[in-house]
Amino acid sequence: MDCLVFVGNAAIAWILPFTAGGFIYIATVSVIPELLQQSTFMQSVKEILALFAGIYMMVLIGKFE
Repeated sequence: MDCLVFVGNAAIAWILPFTAGGFIYIATVSVIPELLQQSTFMQSVKEILALFAGIYMMVLIGKFE
């Protein structure tokens, strides 16, 4: 039974950061170039700040969950 707990904790320690990194990669590679092409400079700044706020929220949820 202790082995299953260890495997579960190891999965959480490695799978969650990997998944979060995948979402961040998708956001930065596919979304940001589109944001920069179709809007004004101030709108792009606001959208990138919102992206960073979302990343920060993911960090807070991961830390306090």
